[in-house]
Amino acid sequence: MHAPTAEALWRFGRRLLLGGAYGFGVFQSFEPAPRRDDTALSHAVRARIRWQATRHVSLNAWGGPALWLPAEGSSIVPEAFAEALLATRGLDVRVTVGHGLGIGATARPGLVDSLEFGAERRYGRRWFVRGDGGMWRSGTVPSGSDAVVGYAVGGEGGMRFENGVRLSLAGARYGRTDDSSGEFDRTTVGVRLGWELRLRR
Repeated sequence: MHAPTAEALWRFGRRLLLGGAYGFGVFQSFEPAPRRDDTALSHAVRARIRWQATRHVSLNAWGGPALWLPAEGSSIVPEAFAEALLATRGLDVRVTVGHGLGIGATARPGLVDSLEFGAERRYGRRWFVRGDGGMWRSGTVPSGSDAVVGYAVGGEGGMRFENGVRLSLAGARYGRTDDSSGEFDRTTVGVRLGWELRLRR
């Protein structure tokens, strides 16, 4: 899935921004050949809002119609997304809900309902722990039929060095809630190395 977007926002006071956005999507399948062409395109027009509710809490949301263009036929799909963010000196939390075109639990294009969360807690300047996860219900576009439900949870703990390098131990669990066989379940554990730019004010 390749989904670039462009948006324009106008500021109304110190805390509120309103505007619009355009989203373009390309959805590809990786099924083995020979198979019919599963490539699909989408065009979306969205109303956009960003509100700084308090010093530490902000809300983002958008919604609008998307034109779904598979190899055969076309349809209009309503999309909506909302996100709440809490950002303090030692803690970041995010919660998102959404409905729209995407890649779901089957790793195929579909109409996806999602609920996601994430948090990071920092201890001083060096140590941190973080976790994230979510649930996704993905069905056939445009009706959402034949849906499957998947989940993912992950955690990470590590340290940050003076040059912006992060070294941590991370683990994740993936699976399906509608399949008791465990065929789709997997657990990963590994060492994660990252680098982040310093924040400039």
